[in-house]
Amino acid sequence: MALTQVAQTLLTAGNTTEAGRIALDTERIANNITDDYRRKSALADIAKTLAAAGNITDAERIARTTNDEYQLTSMLTEIAKTLAAAGKHSRRRTHCTFHHRRVSLDAERIARTITDDYRRNDALTHLAKTLAAARNTNDGGTDRPEYSRYELKRRR
Repeated sequence: MALTQVAQTLLTAGNTTEAGRIALDTERIANNITDDYRRKSALADIAKTLAAAGNITDAERIARTTNDEYQLTSMLTEIAKTLAAAGKHSRRRTHCTFHHRRVSLDAERIARTITDDYRRNDALTHLAKTLAAARNTNDGGTDRPEYSRYELKRRR
């Protein structure tokens, strides 16, 4: 849907509030789509956009409206992956450990609700890799800021 693309563009520009508002407006329109496949696809895009905008509650609510187990696991997997990426980027921009931790916990909580073993493991693996990459980018591979990179090399 074109409005979802507008919301994605706003996210890229850093306007998460407006992106979230447009995504919620788009949900009302998407629910009126009569073709089942297109409606589910639009709702999946909206849920992913909302997750990236930080509106985790609505993203998860939209995902759980489907009665198709495959679609549900796909949407929850994408939401968890999106949250992992959002947490990584927020930590890089602000170094706000509390926000990063909350987003990571939300991603993990959602990933653990996925009933399909393969998709749950995929989402959790993606989360772990994303968090490890963010940690390595930000502080030399450790959560212990008292150690410099030099001290880490010496300790290895």
